[in-house]
Amino acid sequence: MSDASATPDTTPSPSTTSTEKSHVEFAAGNVPVLLVAGHGGTRVLDDVPERSTGFMEGDTHTAEVMEALYDSFSDSFRPYFVKGLAHRRFCDLNRPLSTAMDEPFATFYYDTYHGQILSYIREAQRQHPNLPCILLDLHGQSEKSDHILRGTKNGATVADLEASLGSKFLLGSSSIFGHLSSAGYQVFPPVDTSYEDVKEHPHYNGGFTVRRFSGVTKIDEEDFQDVSCIQLEIGDQFRRNKDTVASFSKDLAQSICTFWEEVSSASTKKAVKGE
Repeated sequence: MSDASATPDTTPSPSTTSTEKSHVEFAAGNVPVLLVAGHGGTRVLDDVPERSTGFMEGDTHTAEVMEALYDSFSDSFRPYFVKGLAHRRFCDLNRPLSTAMDEPFATFYYDTYHGQILSYIREAQRQHPNLPCILLDLHGQSEKSDHILRGTKNGATVADLEASLGSKFLLGSSSIFGHLSSAGYQVFPPVDTSYEDVKEHPHYNGGFTVRRFSGVTKIDEEDFQDVSCIQLEIGDQFRRNKDTVASFSKDLAQSICTFWEEVSSASTKKAVKGE
């Protein structure tokens, strides 16, 4: 079993892209799992006007969660990592380009973030052709501050994984949220409830990023039907300070590792049987 709590000894932290003005941090992985976060940045974009409409507040301390989460994985399980560093009030990376900013001054930042995600998806698919590709989009919310919320457009952005392996890896005890629940966290929707019985929270049920990179839409005229995307909305309670960030990130890393071990095992067994 991959040990998410092991302390990595030689793996470097994610490094900023060599083009400094891109304000995007990223690192390649060795499993087809992507961690992305576009709302935790705090940098000011020089010469870019603030947006005049839309939600302006960033997801406080999600950037710290991303860093702590990345550092919680062992060298044998290293997800891909893409994080926006600029504040949301200049460019909202979880929106279509047409509504992400008032003027096209931040297009390079937007394109670098989304382009890096796409590049890593393609790399992960090439290197792991017989395994599903999973994208996890991290956000923060305060409406249910002691919960972790799932956002998949009520199953639409994970339809391929569900069709291939069934719902237990998305709704049941074998899902990331199932493992978090077993670790003592409150999750919504509750584990083992269907999409029809309990709908995802209407404010946090999956934004542009998970819709864009899942099988729901096309990217550059190519279908990526084997990418399943999940939005994780982390309650304030788990982002309040360094200690809560560290504790939650360790538990989330272990949940992701266990989830992936079970998904990859089921996928491999299915491939061997020729199903």
